[in-house]
Amino acid sequence: MIFAQVPDGRVVTERQYTHGVGGTIVVLPAGLIASGEEPLTTAKRELLEETGYATDKWRPLGNFVVNRNHGCGRVYFFAARNARQIAETDAGDPEDIEVALLSIDELSRLVRGGEVTLLSTVVALALASHPRFGE
Repeated sequence: MIFAQVPDGRVVTERQYTHGVGGTIVVLPAGLIASGEEPLTTAKRELLEETGYATDKWRPLGNFVVNRNHGCGRVYFFAARNARQIAETDAGDPEDIEVALLSIDELSRLVRGGEVTLLSTVVALALASHPRFGE
């Protein structure tokens, strides 16, 4: 999962209909690690494919077990700074993805308002914006 900021500090987000949720939610870019691929390589690829943004300023925020009893993997979190759009999106997803640049304040309001409901997105926002986990 990628917390990517453009030079003015806004965050690259996606508004996407999610069938499991039954509605449109705001999420951060993310994707599955391909066989043999390193997590950072996946993050760079997914950010570019889903949003058209790229950068060379990456910082790991940690990786965490999703569920301790079900063995359903890990989530790797990354922060990316000075992201710039260099291409059109190429996610290949059947759902429509709308890329939106949102401020931290806007994202906080969306979390409180229930439009950001995916736990991994909330965790990434907290890790990237909290001063003890930040720079």
